[in-house]
Amino acid sequence: MIKPDSLRQHLLEAVPGLALNPEILRLSITQGRTAIAQSETLSFEYRYDLTISVSDFEGNLDVIMVTVLAWLARHQPERLRLPAHEALTFEMQTTNTNRINATIVLALTEKVLVEAGENGSYTLTYVPEPDYDSAFDGVPDSARLWTLVLGGATVFDIAPES
Repeated sequence: MIKPDSLRQHLLEAVPGLALNPEILRLSITQGRTAIAQSETLSFEYRYDLTISVSDFEGNLDVIMVTVLAWLARHQPERLRLPAHEALTFEMQTTNTNRINATIVLALTEKVLVEAGENGSYTLTYVPEPDYDSAFDGVPDSARLWTLVLGGATVFDIAPES
């Protein structure tokens, strides 16, 4: 599976508090299963819930949420395309020190093409997601969250100096 590592890297690059303290970020897979149809190949699809856990995070859940949604738009775009679709579930607790513990659960899939080679070997290729238009018009895939404003108040601002 490649999506958990991809999301971990995205979170570490985009969320300042996680980049400075990567040990507070944990990802785990639950409810893992495969879908396979009888065919001439052993190709299959992983289906699983990816749980993102952040402990003792000194920041706002919105920062993590926007980062996860941006990743979903690129790596599991159909989760954002259906009207009123629930892209994820989450839980959050605030600690005595105004830090948060949060858990976000994403339902993910990964298609794997399996091709038989010589001498009983196999080649596995992860099939890329469909190339939908951007789920967030005007926001490039390379966008990074530099500033977050909630209710007119800047929650954080790490924009590079111009």
